[in-house]
Amino acid sequence: MNIGKKSGVERALIGTNVYGRLIVLATDGPWISNDCESVSCEAGEIGLVASEARAERGLYLWEGRGKVTLSGGAPWDGQEETVEYEGALRRVRPDEVEALYAMTPPAAVPPD
Repeated sequence: MNIGKKSGVERALIGTNVYGRLIVLATDGPWISNDCESVSCEAGEIGLVASEARAERGLYLWEGRGKVTLSGGAPWDGQEETVEYEGALRRVRPDEVEALYAMTPPAAVPPD
């Protein structure tokens, strides 16, 4: 088991869709990339922000780390490893946009 394993610092460029939901547009983080590929690119669904989070239209930068934990339930009920993210979200400055859109993750690598 990898319980307690932490990622390096990861970043995600996040934009809002027409409903104010936060969507990952680009990342330099392998863990975030893996979650986008296997779960969803909605920032709330993968745990970068609260699942019900909404924001004003715009671009945001999330920076933080992931940590491997166990999903709810008892071990004998099929607990699975999952990633919990801790980080901060802020508005992107105009001078950052080009570089952040250019972020590409290393190959999507699960946190093993």
